[in-house]
This record gives sequence, C-alpha cells and structure tokens, in this order.
Amino acid sequence: MRLLIIIFVFLMSQKISAQNFLDYISESESKSRFSENALLNSNYKSDTTIDVNYYKLNLRINLNPNFISGYCVINFLILYESPTIFFDLKDNMNVDSVLLDGLNISYFKNDDKILIDSDSLFLINNLYSVKIFYRGTPDPQGFGSFIFGSQGIYPSIWTLSEPFGAMDWFPCKNVPSDKADSSDVWITCSNELTPVSNGLLDEIIINNDGTHTYKWYSRYPIAQYLISMAISKFERYDFYYKYSQNDSMPVTNFIYPQSFTQAKPEVDKTKPMLDFYRGLFGEYPFVKEKYGHAQFGWGGAMEHQTISSMGVFFDAIVAHELVHQWFGNKITPESWSEIWLNEGFATYGASLFLEHYRGKEFFKSDIAATMVAAKRAVGSIYLIKPTEVSQIFNGDRTYAKSSIVLHMLRGVIGDSLFFKTLNTYANDSTLAYKNAKTEDFIRVAEEVSKMNLDYFFNQWIYGKDYPIYKYEIETEKINNIYKVNFELTVLGNPGVEPGFFRMPLEIKFKYQSGDTTVKIFNNSQKEYYVFEFPSNPVEVIIDPENYVLNDVDEEPIIIPVTYMLYQNFPNPFNPATIIEYELKNPSRVRIEVYNMLGEKIKILENEKKREGKYSIEFNGDNLASGTYFYKMDVFDDFGNLIYRDGKKMMLIK
Repeated sequence: MRLLIIIFVFLMSQKISAQNFLDYISESESKSRFSENALLNSNYKSDTTIDVNYYKLNLRINLNPNFISGYCVINFLILYESPTIFFDLKDNMNVDSVLLDGLNISYFKNDDKILIDSDSLFLINNLYSVKIFYRGTPDPQGFGSFIFGSQGIYPSIWTLSEPFGAMDWFPCKNVPSDKADSSDVWITCSNELTPVSNGLLDEIIINNDGTHTYKWYSRYPIAQYLISMAISKFERYDFYYKYSQNDSMPVTNFIYPQSFTQAKPEVDKTKPMLDFYRGLFGEYPFVKEKYGHAQFGWGGAMEHQTISSMGVFFDAIVAHELVHQWFGNKITPESWSEIWLNEGFATYGASLFLEHYRGKEFFKSDIAATMVAAKRAVGSIYLIKPTEVSQIFNGDRTYAKSSIVLHMLRGVIGDSLFFKTLNTYANDSTLAYKNAKTEDFIRVAEEVSKMNLDYFFNQWIYGKDYPIYKYEIETEKINNIYKVNFELTVLGNPGVEPGFFRMPLEIKFKYQSGDTTVKIFNNSQKEYYVFEFPSNPVEVIIDPENYVLNDVDEEPIIIPVTYMLYQNFPNPFNPATIIEYELKNPSRVRIEVYNMLGEKIKILENEKKREGKYSIEFNGDNLASGTYFYKMDVFDDFGNLIYRDGKKMMLIK
C-alpha cells in the first residue's frame, strides 16, 4: 500500500529524496486522522468454515445526506459443516434483509458480524449464495476506508480498505487470505460524476432520476481489501500497453481536471514501467482487463487491483503502486504479519525502476537514504498478531527495512540469481493469484540460488536490529609485501540465535597506489584474517557498495608494526603536497625539507608523537620550481636515533 508523500516538496520539485519520502511515510501513517479507529480486535477470527468465491456489490451513492444503500452478493463454499456462518460488517451499517439461495433467512447482527442460521446444517463442499441488503453511512477507519469528500466544487467519494476497512462499507470475510475468484461492482451515482472500480466496464445504464449506473466486473481472484470505488468529476485519459504483436491492454486514467496537466507526464511513464517490470517479473498480471489510475482525496496512493488510487503523481509512487499489482495483488500475503511481502517488494521495485530510469548513482543515493530509515526500525519485520494500522504500515520497518532486505539478498546471491528469484516467485503456480507466506519466498529463493538461506531470513525477517562492526588492524612490511592482520567483531543482537549477524561482507583496503576489495563470509562474532597487499593500507571501508545494513563502531587507528616514511602525494605538486609517515611506538619525530644545495628550508615536524599513522602538508607557495628533499629522523626516549629515511619531491609551477 500507499505511500504517503510530502506534497509540498512534490509541488516544488519532482526530485523527492528517498529520506524525505520514507520519513513522511513513517510519521504520517502512524498519525492518520482515522488511526484512533484503526484497530482490529486482537481476538478477531474470520469464519473459517467458509471459502468466498465471489463478491457482487450493487450500491447507490446518496449525497446530502451522505449514505450508501444496496446489496452485496457473496457466493461461498462450505469447508466444514456448521449450523451458523458469519460475515463481517460494522454495527453502524443497517441490514434490512438477508437471502440465502434466494430465500429470506433469519440473521443476527452483533459485534460487527452478521450471523446467519440455516434451518439445516451448512453442508461441507456445498456452494451457497447470500444476498445482504443494507444501508448506512460508513464510519471510516485506517487510512479512510470510505470517505464522502470533495475536490473543488465536486464531490469526491472514495474507498481505501487496507487493512481492516472493507467491513466498514460492505459485508465480507475480512481477511486477505480468502480471495474471491471474481467480483462485480455496480455503482449508481449522479450522472455528473464518474464511478470507477476494478476490472472492465461492462455497461452504463442511464436512469430516469438524474443518475447513471456503471457496471464493473473482474474475473481475476481478488482480496476483499483490493475492491475499490473512486467517484468524482474526472478527466479521462487512455492509452494502450502493447503486450504482444496483436494484443493491447487499455491503461485508463481518471484524473481531477485541475491536476491533469501535472499528472499526465507522470502517468505516461506507466508504459515504460510496464515494459520494464514485464522483463523482471513476467507479464502484467491482469493483462486481460486493464491497468490505470483514479485520483482520490488521500495524500498518498493505494494499489487497488487494476486501478491504483492516487493522491499525487510522480514516478516513484506510480512505480510503487504498479509493482504491487504483482506483489500484493497477484500474490497476496496470507496475513498482515507478512506485510513485508507487499511493501518491501513494492518499495524496492520502485528503486529498481529508478535505477533503470535515472541511473546507478541515483539508485545508490536512494538506497543510502533508505538505509538511514531502515536503521530506525524497531522490532522484527515479521509482525506478531498485528492489530493497528500504524503497526502494520510503519515506514521505517515495513517499507524501508523490508526493501533493504531484498537489496541485501541481491548482494548475497548476485544479480542474476536475484532477478531470477523475483521472476520465479511472481510466477510460481502454487502462489500466483493466491496467497503467500515468508516461507514460500524463502523456498523459491533457495531453489533458484541453490543456497541455504535460513541464516539470512532468520536474522533479517524474524530477528531485530542490524550488525555493528568493529575492527582492528596491524600491518607489517615483509619483502616489499604488506602483511595485514585484520580482526573483525560483530556487535548488535538480531534477536535470534546465534545472537549475532552472519553475512557475506566486502572490505575495501585503500592505499596510495590503488585499492583492493576482499569478500569474506563473517560466520562468527569475532574472526581473524590475514591479507597481503603491495602497499600499506591507509583506509579501510566496510561494505563499500552498501549491500549490508550496518554501522561501524569507531574508525580505529591502523597501528603500524614498523617506522615508515612514505612518498609524498601528489608528486610533482603545485603548490602543496601531503607527506605521510608511521610510528610503531611513541617517539620524537623530526621532519625537515632541504633544497638541492642541501640548505634546510623548513621544519615540518619536531615533537613527540604517539604510535600511529600521520600526515602533514608541505606548501611550496613561496618556493621556486625544482627538486626538494625531505628527511625524517625518529628518536627514542633516550634521544637515540632509531629510524632515518628521506625522499625526493618535485615542485612544478
């Protein structure tokens, strides 16, 4: 779902930073104006005796006063014999009558449920159909499950049912795990307004009371929270996505007239996005119907099936909602505990398009900003019995850290296997148009990569926090080769055994003449490594390509195991250059500069120093071009000379 955006930043610039983007999600989603009602009873259980096959909504939208009226048809299969079944509908909605297979039947409404008794048992494996006539003014929860609003002088009525809000406005089985095989949504409203819903438009009926009825239908499986309505005065804009040589799919967009000029160029990016994501994930999942966007009055967006509801338009959010059509809609999480399978995939999927569209450097900065948010995440990505909207849609955890988990998986198994994993998962016949759990994605990732990834997912999905690395380094010169003793310690607790993070990790060692990157698999809390390099390392970078969510505790001094004077750099120079040196023990050091005549022209250093690596600048601004020499003498505590070396440098003006 629904990335909340910094709207005022968007109006000023199309280049919203990932940090601002995720900060706003985190803050705004947890402070939704409906959040005081955004709770699900922690003891809530859906009716597990039924399997919903079909929803049909036939609703009239009444204005002044604002209410809805009509009926909902639910076809369902009985999984276990029972004398009673129930559907979810908020108590403030009035039920007028219930028909079971065309006959009036007794019912009881209480505790946000419609309980239906049968004269005989509901029999296992039998199909039934209920038709529930109801009316009322929905009491919105969550992000605004059903809103009577406005845009300009026109009404704007819209729905956003994720996660618990479907039962606010229609009877349903209010869990994502029971997807209907198909759905119809018939909407009657003022003929000045256009009602938009899922799937394709079958027909428009002009009524004789100033209203019209739009009949929308979808023949793909759909979760209850993805059924939607958006009703207002729209400017319609269509184009086509050509998915084969002879076939095209409509991309239909319903945009507020005053927003059209700004929205159109962003909506136009949907076509290259569809092509791009087809290459990654396989064909758009609902290609026999449509894709599109319907503007609504919420400050974010929501991936309603085949028709994303949009509060703002720019490429990142257009991409995010489109990715959800694969991850969230085609494959829907088994429960809200698995919400990362929606939001992590959509967030990283948007980043992948931006990598393709804006380039590698933009992608790197996007990932770096997302990691900043991910480090603020509290608790595990897998949620234990979530009951609050702010808990489920936490920006730092559900969006940022979940996205970074996929980025890290990419680093672990490599680009080729990572993208093959995404494609295989999206097209797995046991999951497509059904539901998935984290274990399903793990299974696919392991089958594709031929790796055991339990360690990875146990710590990153079910564990908490992230690793903090601390290292110590000693160097020794042996026959023009520098031997590096490297000790790496992992701090931080992922909340699961073995109590520290195990990860493949790249370490870059930089020296004057270049750099070397080594890759290790950090498999214990403290490990020791020995490396050999042609020059002495002057800098160590943990995870230089930013593939691991981590921090580094302190930047330790590289303690030398010898005395050393290095060649200045740059050389030649104008007018300044850097001279570096090392001391293996606390010592008094004296560095002097001489000209070609042997005349001392400057003393750069003359004091006692602790062991360590040092650098000092020499500025030749007042000197003539030519060759100069610098010499370093090192003395112990008794004044004995223990090291001497000199180098030549050239000043060219």
